[in-house]
Amino acid sequence: IYLLLLVLIYGYYYCTQAFSDNVYPSIKGYSYFKVYNNYLEPEIKDGSIVILKYTELLKEGDFVAFEENGLLKIKKIEEITEDSNLKLNYTNYKEESIISTDGVLGKVIYNNEKFTKVINILTNTFTLIAMVVFIIIVPEATYKRWGYV
Repeated sequence: IYLLLLVLIYGYYYCTQAFSDNVYPSIKGYSYFKVYNNYLEPEIKDGSIVILKYTELLKEGDFVAFEENGLLKIKKIEEITEDSNLKLNYTNYKEESIISTDGVLGKVIYNNEKFTKVINILTNTFTLIAMVVFIIIVPEATYKRWGYV
């Protein structure tokens, strides 16, 4: 029980620390990113958490993450030029960026509203407190009631 509690606390800390420090952890080439604007709607909604994977296989219409002026951004590939540069833009707001394929940090491979809701619930402080109470107090009370302790 305490090992599960430790895993939950570590997972919570890892996720919330990553979101607050703009450090995006990577596990086996996969990473996640929370989108904080509505420039990518309707494909990617404001507040969505997307899964990124580094890949060299890019095509027009893909959403890619890259760093610009110290900020991690996600934009849609509008065109791949002959010299392998990417012409990027938001879906519903024009702010063009041109980067080399070397500047791509990852391609969006997963975007799902239900996944976003689950992650937001799991990284909520009140959810963590409720889980701790449930994991520690409920088994203790149950064991005492049935005479196991």
